[in-house]
Amino acid sequence: MERKIAFLLRDEGRFRQSEFSRSSLGMLLAGHEVHVFVLDVVLQRNPYIDENLEWIVDAGGRVYSNNEENAADYIEYISDEDLPQRLLEADFIVPF
Repeated sequence: MERKIAFLLRDEGRFRQSEFSRSSLGMLLAGHEVHVFVLDVVLQRNPYIDENLEWIVDAGGRVYSNNEENAADYIEYISDEDLPQRLLEADFIVPF
């Protein structure tokens, strides 16, 4: 059964951000709908994280951030006002 899973990243550590992107991609590949939220932190960009997030978008997932510094081709800006509604749509919320 497909579930809608929201992954929330609020950790600035590169290791946690790598695990966050890997876990999100894994759930997407397992057949779930994945929405990724990078909240209040600057994403520590490296080829591994970028590639995982691009794969998520290419496979139908969504990547959001409320920090405009993270805006990229595959990361959509989301306002703090729109965030709660998106989270309420999820079946599961996984914080990192």
